[in-house]
Amino acid sequence: MKNTAITLIDRQNKVIISNQPANKTGAAFARPNNEISSDELFNPKKNESFSTLQEWTEMSYSKEVSIVSDFPWKLRVSVPVADYKNELYQKYISMFSYAYLFSAIAFFISLIISRWMQASLMKIGQLTTNLPDKIFLNEKINWPDAAINEAAHIVHNFKETEIKLKKMFHEIVENKENLQYLAHYDPLTNLFNPTYFMQHLNRKSMKLTTIQLWLFSLSIWIVLKS
Repeated sequence: MKNTAITLIDRQNKVIISNQPANKTGAAFARPNNEISSDELFNPKKNESFSTLQEWTEMSYSKEVSIVSDFPWKLRVSVPVADYKNELYQKYISMFSYAYLFSAIAFFISLIISRWMQASLMKIGQLTTNLPDKIFLNEKINWPDAAINEAAHIVHNFKETEIKLKKMFHEIVENKENLQYLAHYDPLTNLFNPTYFMQHLNRKSMKLTTIQLWLFSLSIWIVLKS
């Protein structure tokens, strides 16, 4: 990682070699004021000066390790926190960008599915408008094959309703025809029902008598006028 400071120091805390111009070979190593150790990085309470994010990102993270346990030299590595911050921000920006992209795709997919479901339900609504009249007129209803379980269940229920209503209408028509036949004909002889015949004849006789009386009254009135 760029901006990484690497310094090799001896037991007397003097610089042996360093990639930083400020650390001269043979000079005593001076820890920068803006540098924090690994313990301080994970426990900020040890340094109360980190009051803002800007102050914290200006610090450097350092780690000091012994090269060999029996050897007095130590290797000190320091990395600016800003490098981690920038890398972390880039990762978060990428994650938010992908999340936004996936959210947009999910929104459009849900919109398409919603409109598809709405179209299916609207078609069912149009087919079921005035359903009894359509069944009575014996119109053919082309029920759609719905892929959605709920819509398919609704279509199935309407199909069952159509079949039952058709059966009921046929039964009503048949019963009406049977009643008319029984009212006018004798089922044993297949001739006119005597009761119906007499009632029909009486109605005709009453109409005829009324006409005759009217003509008789008219003739008397004409005679009197003359």
